[in-house]
Amino acid sequence: MQKDNSLKNKLNILENLNVYEEIDAQMFKRKIEVLKDVALILVNEIEALNYVRPVNLSEGINLHEEMRMFEVHLIQSALERTGGHQTRAAQLLGINLTTLHNKLKRLNISPQNLVNAPIIHEDTLYKNTITPLGDDQFSPLAA
Repeated sequence: MQKDNSLKNKLNILENLNVYEEIDAQMFKRKIEVLKDVALILVNEIEALNYVRPVNLSEGINLHEEMRMFEVHLIQSALERTGGHQTRAAQLLGINLTTLHNKLKRLNISPQNLVNAPIIHEDTLYKNTITPLGDDQFSPLAA
């Protein structure tokens, strides 16, 4: 009988180890997801650096023109990232759709010519916001 109990205990231990392995696998998957999000955000930040151009203030600048160019760039980027979908672009910019339409007309921006940036789908529009990870995010139920 003693050996029988010992065998049951060993089998229970093995079963518990399987549960821990499953939790570890889920934690690993979650860590990979977070790392992908971080990488995407960093790539976006690096790409944004390409659009910063040096300005020589000693020669003077036209602030109105600089602001117009910056606004055009922001709107074009939002349209590119949403595959030309104006409602999603307005959400990304934090403005009303009507405001976006007015800006497109006033700044002479054509949404049909924008296809360079990766498309963000509606289900991932707000997913790439990084939040601090609590232990509850690594539980098997959170995955």
